[in-house]
Amino acid sequence: MPKGYEFSLKVKQLMFHIINFVESEKNGPVIPLYNVDDRLVKMLDISERSVRRLKQELHQLRQKEINEQQQQETKEQGEMDANVRDLRSRTISLPTSKHRESSGSNPPAKILCRRHSASAPSPSRSRLAVSALISVKGYHIPSVDIWACTEEHNMDSTHFLSWLDSTCATLREEIGEKERIAICLDNATWHNKLTEESIIPKRSSTKGEIQKWLQDRKINFLEKFVKAQLLQLVCTNCPRKEYMSDRIAKKYAVEIIRLPKLHCSLNPIELLWNNLKQFVRDQNTTFRQDDVKQLIEQFLVAMDDKLASSYFHHVYEVEEMYKTADEIMEEEIEPHLQSDSEETDSDDAEENVD
Repeated sequence: MPKGYEFSLKVKQLMFHIINFVESEKNGPVIPLYNVDDRLVKMLDISERSVRRLKQELHQLRQKEINEQQQQETKEQGEMDANVRDLRSRTISLPTSKHRESSGSNPPAKILCRRHSASAPSPSRSRLAVSALISVKGYHIPSVDIWACTEEHNMDSTHFLSWLDSTCATLREEIGEKERIAICLDNATWHNKLTEESIIPKRSSTKGEIQKWLQDRKINFLEKFVKAQLLQLVCTNCPRKEYMSDRIAKKYAVEIIRLPKLHCSLNPIELLWNNLKQFVRDQNTTFRQDDVKQLIEQFLVAMDDKLASSYFHHVYEVEEMYKTADEIMEEEIEPHLQSDSEETDSDDAEENVD
């Protein structure tokens, strides 16, 4: 009996009847188990009519709970459908020429969650690419870009920079002018397109191109200089690297943070791309582009803050692991390593002794 609470006399009498009935069946059922109504009459000490009435009320309560649950599910599905429609109205779909010419069914599609294309048997095979942002709250739906492409025409710097400009403008408008915004990028080629002022000649450039670059910047050189000497001048006078993505983000006071190269484990969106691709693989039964796009939209809308936060937490753990490894390297391993200069000095000393 709960502390501080006293049951009424009627409730106690009902409990006593149930206890007596249960104790009477220590050595086996007094009334057959299949005879439910008689057992309830004996257990509750009420009439059969009352038992039938109580069972009817219980059935009505259960049906009411089922109806309320169905209404809640219908409401949630309606909200999800509304979000999907909103997502479709905000995203961009660029059909390929082959797809536009086809008046019949849609061609088979292959899901691409990264902003680059994967290998395929046919270079003209239609596929989908996705560009998106994620935070601890989930996907940023207004910035999602789902578009059709082929192996030959997939993500490039022009498409990415256009998407970045639109996304930065949307974020600044949503969050406000005073809030700090940072976008984390990996080192994909289209993320790191240099500005015209930052591009310098390379070894593959012709001697004339290198000379023109130096002349445009009023850097003196001798006509007899060979290509290697000209490249040395370029390296000495090369400007500071500036990326187009940084310049675009700067217009909206958005900070660009780049991950270290070959460290995709520090990017939480990689985990989500993996989940998205797995979801499409499991649910894709028609292999039609429209159906694949619908599956992508469903996954993006259904992503909640709990799951998104778990991926960020995983990345934090990986980051701490890297920090711990660096500490072990600096404190326990590096002090015992012998540098090349020490080895050379030791060899010279041995030669002098000989």
